[in-house]
Amino acid sequence: MGYRTMIPFFLVPALIFLLPGFTQAQDVSLTANLSAEEIRPTEQLEVIITLNDPADVYFLSAEVVYDPQVLRFISAEHIGLMEGGLSVAEPLSQNRIGAAVVRTSALEEPASGNLMRMLFEVRRYVDSGESLIRFENVELVNSEDEPIPFEPPDDALFEVEEAITDIRLAIPANNDITEGDSFFVLADVFASGVTATTGNDERLQLWVALSEENTDPSGWDEGLWRLMEFAGTEEAYYRYEEEVAFQTPLGTYYIAVRAELDENGELFYGGLGDFWDPQTNPSATLTISEQPPFRYSIAAWDFDDETLTVSQSLPQNDDAVIEVIGAGNIGFAAGASGRAASVSGWSFDPEIEKYWQVIVSTVGLESIQLSSKQSSTDAGPRDFVLQVSLDGVDWTDVSGGTVVLQNNFTSGVLDQLSLPGFTYDQEDVHIRWLLNSAERVDESGGSVSGQSRIDDILITGTNPNAERVEVWPGDTMNNGVVNEEDVLVLSAYWNSRGPLAVYQTRAWEARPVENWLPIEATFADANGDGVVNQSDLLPIGLNFGQSRITGKQVWPDEAIASVPLSRMNAGEEAVLYIFADEEIPLTGLSMRINISGVDEYDWNISSVRGLEWSEDWKDEGRLLEFNTRIDEGISSAIAHRGVARAGSKTNELAEVTIVAVSDWEADAAAELVRVSVVNGREIMTLANAVISTDADGNITDPPVELPELTQLLQNFPNPFNPTTTIRYTLAQPSDVRVDVYNALGARVATLIQEAQAAGEYAVPFDATYLSSGVYFYRLQTQNYTRTRSMVLIK
Repeated sequence: MGYRTMIPFFLVPALIFLLPGFTQAQDVSLTANLSAEEIRPTEQLEVIITLNDPADVYFLSAEVVYDPQVLRFISAEHIGLMEGGLSVAEPLSQNRIGAAVVRTSALEEPASGNLMRMLFEVRRYVDSGESLIRFENVELVNSEDEPIPFEPPDDALFEVEEAITDIRLAIPANNDITEGDSFFVLADVFASGVTATTGNDERLQLWVALSEENTDPSGWDEGLWRLMEFAGTEEAYYRYEEEVAFQTPLGTYYIAVRAELDENGELFYGGLGDFWDPQTNPSATLTISEQPPFRYSIAAWDFDDETLTVSQSLPQNDDAVIEVIGAGNIGFAAGASGRAASVSGWSFDPEIEKYWQVIVSTVGLESIQLSSKQSSTDAGPRDFVLQVSLDGVDWTDVSGGTVVLQNNFTSGVLDQLSLPGFTYDQEDVHIRWLLNSAERVDESGGSVSGQSRIDDILITGTNPNAERVEVWPGDTMNNGVVNEEDVLVLSAYWNSRGPLAVYQTRAWEARPVENWLPIEATFADANGDGVVNQSDLLPIGLNFGQSRITGKQVWPDEAIASVPLSRMNAGEEAVLYIFADEEIPLTGLSMRINISGVDEYDWNISSVRGLEWSEDWKDEGRLLEFNTRIDEGISSAIAHRGVARAGSKTNELAEVTIVAVSDWEADAAAELVRVSVVNGREIMTLANAVISTDADGNITDPPVELPELTQLLQNFPNPFNPTTTIRYTLAQPSDVRVDVYNALGARVATLIQEAQAAGEYAVPFDATYLSSGVYFYRLQTQNYTRTRSMVLIK
């Protein structure tokens, strides 16, 4: 734009009288020419006033009328015939500009050409459509200060096009989440003539991308962009959103968005606040960090069932108990919530130590913390101190472990108190709450004669060696198929807690998750919500019959026992009894029964129940029950909800009643395909079992069959001292190796190293010369490797 001298608009007429010139009568026309008849928001619009016929032009003025919501006036200047003259422009009102140009000397001869150029900008947030610039009170004067007859310029018409004029991220500049969390990117877009009204969202497409490089997003790989969903309106903007954290690896990413209108191929890129710019409107960042270490309940006591054994624990502490040394016998009383352990006999004697004590294993764990709540009656002991030891002889005070009791459970509280580092990864950690003064709670000076109580003991730790494993939702046995046996794993690890799955999904696909302690519990959390409970039945039901080996549903068809069934009329029932071939302890069982010889629609399940071993638990609402009809078979499971430490020993397992839906045209048979039992945490598939229509259990000899799958089964018994049996099956001949490792990963025994035929095997293991602790045994064949844990307790 050229240099111009600005003269106040009201002085221009006076200036004209001072200038010399000549007079000439003229008939001329003026036109207003636009730089574009179609223009986009934010673009500049140039208007040039042109004299079309030769004239002794000296001065031009006009009032320029426009829509201020569409245009913003920038400037006016003299050009062409007015070159070297003067120009002035001032606002007269909100929508009107007074503009004038004048020469400083007369033309040598009449001429035609451009007189004035005005510059406007189309506003950014304008609606699309037609608009105009009008010229009023136009004055054209010659060098003799005489009016020149003229035709005024017509209105200048132009069209504001539909266009994207703003796209921006609507999230903070820096965003930090933990792996597995959701993160939605929000973006706002304004398009003239589009976003001002609803119902146009399909005309716009927005994408978001995450890049590891902080570069211009227009150069990012096309594969990074993912389409966003319309999420409503925000004033004159449309808002779009998209979740971007799902299955995105750990790291820091740069976020930008882009938009396109009507698939016209023109892309606009947005950053923080506006169109992307590396300095003013850069990309946002998203940092995805690892989940913090999960804190396991090593052992916990709540005493609500009025027992001294742990209420919840890792398997290595299933038998841990609380005891009192030096004081009286433990009873139970009202606690912080529910019941608490309670003891009298706390009179102080410096020669006799009196304390509560627990002994737990912290093998495989570190960062050990303890919480507890204590109280005393008014005449009970006041002062205790928390101590730890590895041998029960040499004790160390725990920093912050001084406890002063009152007649409540809110004063004598230890909350997540950190234990010394020497208690990490130890087979036996002795923990005691030691009485350390003769003071009573009421501080009366009398001797201690009341009771002291303890409740809500919780010992936790983290696993420093956690690794990622793959869980297939529903395959809690981790043997490649989903069937009724998977329900037993829920019983064995009921209420166990561990790391949340990074991505919780029930679809039949591998889901990565940090392995739990013990690792078997990892697979029991079938839905990935961090706890084993009734919700984990759903993935078993959804994926029942699936196999990651074959990629499709599979059903066994070889029976271990069968019993003939006479033809029945509609409504008649047949009762089937399931027996083990010897008495076994169990807290749950699962079974698969096929009915052959009749159409699958000719019969149905009437009832399935466990026999005497399960009746008390069922009455108390403590049984987990699962029944399903799949094609020609019944799949059922009945098990105690959680680890039951006193399984009944019996060979009478279950009673199944089926009913004829229609008249049977022929005799049939009930085939017992599979029976498994759980006892505490031990799960075992029975090689021999009986199905009978006789409640006394007349036995039908089972046919000989080869195993369908190669599997490493849980050792039995477990825990053991000092011998146990390791069982496995081979679906085909193979070279076989069975090794035993200690908790540090060192091999302590090789039990088998030879070629073996397909079949079932039981290998004894004698740990007489090994110390107590957690051990691992591994089966390796040509096509299969599996490791399980076992616990030696001496």
